[in-house]
Amino acid sequence: MDKEILIRPVAPTDVDGLFHLYEEVWPNVPYNKMAKTNFVLNESNGYNFCAEIDDKIVSSRLSYYLNFYVGNNRLRCIQLCDSCTLQNCRGKGIFGQLDRVLLSHFFNNDKEGIIWNISADASRRVHEKNGWNYIKSFFTMLKICRPVHIVSKIGVSVSKLFGVVDWDSEDAYEPIDDSLLLVRENIMRRRNLLHVNYDAQTIVWRMKTHSGIKSYNTINGTIYYKIGYKNGLIFILIGEVFLTIYNYSVFKKLIKSFIKEFHPDLIKIAISEGHPLFPFYKRNGFFYNPKNKYLNHGIRVESDKMKKICYEPKNWAISMLDIDTF
Repeated sequence: MDKEILIRPVAPTDVDGLFHLYEEVWPNVPYNKMAKTNFVLNESNGYNFCAEIDDKIVSSRLSYYLNFYVGNNRLRCIQLCDSCTLQNCRGKGIFGQLDRVLLSHFFNNDKEGIIWNISADASRRVHEKNGWNYIKSFFTMLKICRPVHIVSKIGVSVSKLFGVVDWDSEDAYEPIDDSLLLVRENIMRRRNLLHVNYDAQTIVWRMKTHSGIKSYNTINGTIYYKIGYKNGLIFILIGEVFLTIYNYSVFKKLIKSFIKEFHPDLIKIAISEGHPLFPFYKRNGFFYNPKNKYLNHGIRVESDKMKKICYEPKNWAISMLDIDTF
């Protein structure tokens, strides 16, 4: 006989139980699971549910609110995070049940809200059964910076450029100039884009994930990034770029000085096609990731008004800094 499954809201005292769940599900994923769990439960507010069997948490469905806008209008918005199920508990419908409970609570009194996230393939299949829509809007792109050095380390084994990277886990960021946040926000609003509004409070909140985010600051702007290592190569993952002026010349100077400072072999980004910087990256030599051009960008909305806005890929201006796994 199958054991009873208890679906319930997550409590602050569940930090240890969730940590052990994530350790079992993602033993080789290099991120600070305890810091991330504390961030979601203690630094954020969202809709968080879990499933228990014999007093052990076997599945989780967590989220947090984003300071999210379309143009000048703030939206009620959460992003899902840290959702998983133990291997021996899969195939029982637990994950789908947790998703339906969260959706029911979120849309209970407000049909104009939005939930979105970047999903694993397995999660996407469950989401689509629960009315989620997936759009091809969020691209992964690469820039080869030191091709000769790459060949000297891995030869022509291109596959060695992909897979798990050992990302440095130490935070190393400085306060960003508020004027950069304002310049970015103004262009997002003028173009009526779906975006995270990084005001001073939101950028401080985002750094509390303690996930190894670093900043590079110059007179041309600020880059939030991560640095990692694999096969004797240096990898950079850019979260977001904040410019003093949104033109290609300024962007080019900032990227050039950044590369000169850190000597990366490969730079990775993820960005939506509506983002103001998307054409700048393409012009600067970034190309679509041949292994994975699109990430699974899932959206759950209820009203026809929100569907019209959110199902159009070019309305989205998001980057890796907006994603919970960065």
